[in-house]
Amino acid sequence: MAVDTPASIAIIGAGPIGLETALYARFLGYDVTLFEQGEICSGVRSWGHVKMFTPLGMNSSPLGLAAIEAHDENIVFPAADAILTGQEWYEKYLLPLSQTDLLVDNIRIGTKVVAITKENLLKGELVGDEERGDWSFEVTYLDPQNELRLRTEQFDVVIDASGVLAQPRECGLGGVRPPLPLAEEKFLRTEIPVFSDNHGSGERASSLEFYGGKTTLLVGGGYSAATAAVMWKELADQFPGTKLIWSTRRARQTSADGISGPIKRIENDALPTRDALAREANSLTMPGNGFRIEHLSETMVERIESTADGRLEVTLRGEKPSKITVDRILSLCGYRPDLDLFRELQVHLCYATEGPMRLAASLMKSDKSQGSSADCLKTSSGGPEDLLTTEPNFYILGAKSYGRRSDFLFQSGLMQIRDLFRIIGDRDTLDLYQSARPLPK
Repeated sequence: MAVDTPASIAIIGAGPIGLETALYARFLGYDVTLFEQGEICSGVRSWGHVKMFTPLGMNSSPLGLAAIEAHDENIVFPAADAILTGQEWYEKYLLPLSQTDLLVDNIRIGTKVVAITKENLLKGELVGDEERGDWSFEVTYLDPQNELRLRTEQFDVVIDASGVLAQPRECGLGGVRPPLPLAEEKFLRTEIPVFSDNHGSGERASSLEFYGGKTTLLVGGGYSAATAAVMWKELADQFPGTKLIWSTRRARQTSADGISGPIKRIENDALPTRDALAREANSLTMPGNGFRIEHLSETMVERIESTADGRLEVTLRGEKPSKITVDRILSLCGYRPDLDLFRELQVHLCYATEGPMRLAASLMKSDKSQGSSADCLKTSSGGPEDLLTTEPNFYILGAKSYGRRSDFLFQSGLMQIRDLFRIIGDRDTLDLYQSARPLPK
């Protein structure tokens, strides 16, 4: 629905897409409040030691660059084709963006939103009625000065850009947490560990102590799991006796070059860093490479039990049911959205991905059109109408809009932002990105 300035907009989540959304809205003259339960881009910083697939040119907006340069004319940006780590992205682009004049006074860090509701309306009232758009939203959050106190503010528009990283998916059968003794839960982790020197020394020391010299079961078949697998070679070089067993639900994937492995390489991959990661991860499961990862394909974790000597016995179900004994488990099985925030709103969600239905249907249509490519660069939605939800003036942007899917890219988020404000501003050709300065080559 069209909403004129200076309407009030609440944005949930000060991650990359939340910051860019707030910036776009401020440029257009809207009254913006950006809520963040932790620190700026804490999700990105949690994987700050990991190198990105895409260059900075695909992870920045012309509007963001212009805002940063206006705030600090002496700033020097990395080249558009620079491949950064998550921490470098934060330090060289995201943090400076959050400190620009248009945003710095509109961000509330340490402010956790617990509910988004409609003023004087319940979820079951005015079902599917556009009249719901005449009522303000109420955003309820914990008072950062006193977390025992709830506060509520009203807004004309609410945009949920809170991401998915805080909700890792489980590694057990059917997508639930596998049965395991409570005392052993501390041996199961869900974040890519830190083994390098260029991240927090405390986190590195903790990871080295936790995994070094141990046998770890890695569960997951995506690029996060591949990233961890490649890192394990470095760990094994430092700690003799380090072993990694990699379990994937899929069979070994055969690429165009005829080589098989846990990760299927994309033919003629436009992202060389991504292809190099897949190639190296696969090679570590092949004989003759020194440190070798044992790959258990077509397996799922059924149960985890304690052994008498304090280790973990993992029962695997699949083509070749087995039991293995390990010391640690690293579950990297993707993420899912937190739906509790807007549970009292009328939002139609996809029953498979848990993303908003219109966008989910459009993405699935795109999947069918590209066949088995599985290349996030080729995933596309149909335009502004895909962002509409069944709750007027409520929108979901960023990784959360993709639900359980793992193919969201920052540049897709920028297109969502452009399309969203074409809806809100009722201007079909509105595009602030066209007029702003791009990065130098």
